[in-house]
Amino acid sequence: MKRKIEIPFFSIKSSPLIIYGLLGIVVWIAHFLFFQSFGLYEDDWAFTGNAMNNSLSQNIEGVMIR
Repeated sequence: MKRKIEIPFFSIKSSPLIIYGLLGIVVWIAHFLFFQSFGLYEDDWAFTGNAMNNSLSQNIEGVMIR
């Protein structure tokens, strides 16, 4: 006779709220795990320099035009 192994955490009847919550946590960790090692490189300055010098209204206007 085979024993059925049940893992309550991964049961089909798990609440969608729990599943989406765990998925959100995993995605957040994966996205921000190495954030301290990211930086601006020389080609990034060509795109971010203008946006940093502009006001918020100028940046919004530039996004709306594109």
